[in-house]
Amino acid sequence: MAAAKGGAVQISEPRIEEHPAMVVAGVSQVFPLDGDFSSLWDELNQKASPAMLDILAVTQYIGVCTQPSTDGFVRYTAGILVDDRASAHKLGLGLLDLPESTYAVVEITGPISRSIPAGFESFEREFFPAHPQYRPLGGLEVYGRGDMQAADYRMELWVPLAKRS
Repeated sequence: MAAAKGGAVQISEPRIEEHPAMVVAGVSQVFPLDGDFSSLWDELNQKASPAMLDILAVTQYIGVCTQPSTDGFVRYTAGILVDDRASAHKLGLGLLDLPESTYAVVEITGPISRSIPAGFESFEREFFPAHPQYRPLGGLEVYGRGDMQAADYRMELWVPLAKRS
C-alpha cells in the first residue's frame, strides 16, 4: 500500500475487475465537481432510515459520480445497492442502473474526508498514466462499515473504464 500525503491514508495498488450490472436506489443532484455532497446523504437517511434498510437487507452504501462535464459539474447519487426495485420506489428513492463494467479499484484506509480525495488523485497520478488505453467514466465510492472518520476506516473506490479508440 502506498501512503498518501501526511501518511494518514493508505491506498492499495489498483486492480482491474469486471462487475455485473447493478441497481442503485438513492437521491441525485448536480453539483460543481468540488461541491459538498453531504446534503444528499442526509436526504437519503431521511427517506431510508437504517431500520428500513435492515428490513430490505441492504448491506452496501454507494456514492456514484458521473464524469465531470466540460464546465466542471457532476451528477452525484447517494444510494444503496438493491435487488428489489419496488421497495426502493416505496421509499421514494430514484433508481440508477449501472451497466456491467470494467473498473479500476483501490482500497483505501483512513478517514473519508482525506481518503476519498487521495484515492481519486492516485488514479489520475498513477493509474491512468500507466494504463493509457483506458479513460474514466466517473467514479463510485463503495463504503465499508464502521466509523467513517476513523484512521482504520476501509472502503473502496471504483472507476468505470472505457477503452480509448
